[in-house]
Formats: sequence, structure tokens, C-alpha cells
Amino acid sequence: MATNKNSFTAYCDWGNVFDELTDEQLGKLTRHIWDYVRDKNPETDDQTVRLLFIPIRDALKRDLKKWEKRCELNREVGKKGGRPKKTDNPKNPMGYLETERLISKPKKPDNDNDNDSDIVVDVNSEINALFKLFENEIKSGAYDEQMNLLKLKFKIKYLSGAIQDFRTHLLVEGKIHPNTRELFKHFRNWLNMVDPKGVLNKYKI
Repeated sequence: MATNKNSFTAYCDWGNVFDELTDEQLGKLTRHIWDYVRDKNPETDDQTVRLLFIPIRDALKRDLKKWEKRCELNREVGKKGGRPKKTDNPKNPMGYLETERLISKPKKPDNDNDNDSDIVVDVNSEINALFKLFENEIKSGAYDEQMNLLKLKFKIKYLSGAIQDFRTHLLVEGKIHPNTRELFKHFRNWLNMVDPKGVLNKYKI
């Protein structure tokens, strides 16, 4: 947390992930967040907390950069004596500084993620719906050959636990896939990514 900044923004979307955690996991993650924003540089051996905290940390860093930019702008305005007195200029009757006039203009809608309210999409519902379809396809045997290869590669007897961890990962990232085939590819790549970090150790034979 920067100097003179004594608050931070928590996003409602985080709650969808928190709901999937046990009370113990949620407590650990919450304490980790709290220690982070107080500059305690927390560390943890809990792989779940470490993975879930990554996107939260990135969001906090983005918010901090925006806050620092606003502070810098305020300092620049302050150096110029603040807002000038009202003038007789018909084009600028309130005496705004040029920088303020630029900022005060309404922005056209954009396609980025700076404003989460630009487009409201129930991302988590889409993720859960496709994931449910993916699980049904697994139960039907559609991925038997691929799953058996993954079990052999990662020395896992049952993949159900890893599949649920992957689902939590998708909810945190807000990742939407066009179909279950792409979802499976992501699952396979995710296994390759987290295995060296020891995330799959609890599922190994």
C-alpha cells in the first residue's frame, strides 16, 4: 500500500471464488490479502492460496497505479494554484485548468476492462455452464483416452480433485471458452503449468 493510502477496493466477483473455498482456505486467503495491502510481504506454503491470490494481487496493483496517477494529477493542479477564479471567457466560463477540461469530457465507450460496468456479463454463469457440460462429457467417456494419458503422465489415480481446482482457477481468471474442446486443452496446459509447482502432489499416487 502506498504512503497515505489507507483503503483498497475489493470486487464482488471475488465472492464467486470465495464461495467455493472452505472456511479454512478463505481465512488463509483473506489474511494473505490483508497482510499484502499492509506491506507485510506475506508468504505462504499453501498452493491454493498462492494461485488464487495472483489475480487478486494483479487487480490491487492496477488500482494502485490508477490511484498514483490521480495523485500526480492533483499535485500538478496544486502547483498551478488550484482551480482559477471564474473568468469571462465564454469558452471556459468556470475557469477550469486545461488539464481538468480534458479530463471532464465524457469518454466514449471503449472495449477495454478499465470500467467493469461498460458491459455487464455474467462470466461465472457462463464458465459454470460450460464446465458442467465438460463434466458430463467426461462421465460419458468422451475423454477416457485423453484422461488416462494424463493420469499416467502426472501419476494421478483420480483427476476429479484436479478438475475442481481447475474450475476454481477459471472462476478466478474469468476465462470463458468457446467450447468444451478448448476447455480441455486449457485443462491439459494448466496441469503442465501447475505440476512443477507441486499443486498436484496431493492427488498423486
